[in-house]
Amino acid sequence: MNTTNALKLFNLTSVPTHKETKKRPRQFNLPVSNTEVGIAYWCPSCGKNTNITSTVAIQCIHCDHRILEKTRIKTPVTLNAV
Repeated sequence: MNTTNALKLFNLTSVPTHKETKKRPRQFNLPVSNTEVGIAYWCPSCGKNTNITSTVAIQCIHCDHRILEKTRIKTPVTLNAV
């Protein structure tokens, strides 16, 4: 099928061009309650800490990097195994 037949099929006069746009990170504008506690995550890209709650997007607030690591607690937890 050549280009002119395809254009007639979809009632087009010319081939559409695709403009490349930069994607913006998704931002949720949900209200955060004062009782909601976030979990501390560390961003390996910029090295800063970020608190993540259940209503915000999972990304660094400083550099918009989307891969975060949980920070380790300073005191080790010991469990008694049977």
